[in-house]
Amino acid sequence: MCIRDSINAEYGELNFGGIDKTKYTGELTSVPLIAENYWQTEMQSFAMGNQTIHTNAHIIVDSGTSLLTGPTAVVTQIAQMLGANQLLPGRYLLDCSKIPTYPDMMITIGGKTWVLKPEDYIINAENANVECILGMMGMDMPPNVGPLWIMGDVFMKKVFTVFDYGQKMLHFAYAA
Repeated sequence: MCIRDSINAEYGELNFGGIDKTKYTGELTSVPLIAENYWQTEMQSFAMGNQTIHTNAHIIVDSGTSLLTGPTAVVTQIAQMLGANQLLPGRYLLDCSKIPTYPDMMITIGGKTWVLKPEDYIINAENANVECILGMMGMDMPPNVGPLWIMGDVFMKKVFTVFDYGQKMLHFAYAA
């Protein structure tokens, strides 16, 4: 699956029965599913710059979720690190003029660290004349399910994702 934003590309793409190698760069990194009811696997770590924020968590990769979601306390910590102002419960505004100073977001899945630049995780980062919104929100799961992260469109715009039903795997590479 290749998701694109409206600024840099005309459209996203969903292919069935094959992989379009022109849509990604490098090699695919493969990770097994840990639950078949969702596209669920494991994240080894989540970091902002050189500071590890969360380790060893379950994640779901979901094209039906626009943002990244994570445990509310962790997302609140990230928002505070960035100096964000709360817009709504779990939603945060950032200072558009500070985008060049915000740290990279680093998500390690399958032993590979996927780097999202501030321009990737901040909504409207390319247009400082509007509000810049942190592309994350807090969402707590019941104790028997969580903690759980959802890698939504914010992640999938940057990281090409293959949902491999036959092998019960997810495959990732940077989007071309």
